[in-house]
Amino acid sequence: MDRYEIVAAITAERDHQDEKWGTEFDDKNTPNDWIAYLTMYVGRAVTMPWNRMQFRIAVLKVAAICFAILEREDYAPRHYDVQALMSHDTKSSHEEHGNPVG
Repeated sequence: MDRYEIVAAITAERDHQDEKWGTEFDDKNTPNDWIAYLTMYVGRAVTMPWNRMQFRIAVLKVAAICFAILEREDYAPRHYDVQALMSHDTKSSHEEHGNPVG
């Protein structure tokens, strides 16, 4: 398989993941969630005795998950930017109590 065929296979797997899980599911993942998924599929690639097809399928899923992560490069502030989270919580708190924000 050449590089273009590999990218096509990763894209096909990525499309399959979107069809199965939808983009809303991915949008809710934290960086820790993504690492857990990667770790799970990397683990599935390890077999005794070695199974070429299982290895290839697992690595293909890992590559597609990496694409999904990169498609969501703006997720980090949502989960880890403390100031953004505090600002959102303050706005929400004011709005809940009927106080204007701003």
